[in-house]
Amino acid sequence: MDGFEKQLNAVLKEIGIDTREKTEKALDDVADFLLVELKKATPKDTGRTQDSWSRSTKYKGVRYINNSAVNSNGVPIVNLLEYSSKGSPFLRRTVERLTPQIIKILKEEI
Repeated sequence: MDGFEKQLNAVLKEIGIDTREKTEKALDDVADFLLVELKKATPKDTGRTQDSWSRSTKYKGVRYINNSAVNSNGVPIVNLLEYSSKGSPFLRRTVERLTPQIIKILKEEI
């Protein structure tokens, strides 16, 4: 490899590392934002479901947002709220409403 090619490869590697780091930060910011907004949007009865939101990172480039509240039969309460005939759907509506803000966060970070 000549000097130019080595320098070009070094710059491209640096850009790739910088982009990956920015992407991870953007995903953290989006997950934190969604976590707060989902807590606010969760219908409140006892507050248990509202307080059961969490986020985790298991793999690079992926964030998980979970709600661990279940009823006495082990059925996730969020599923009952979202899909039951007596439910109060809010998940899809909340994410759809927030999509422009999510995109904005991603664009600003990356």
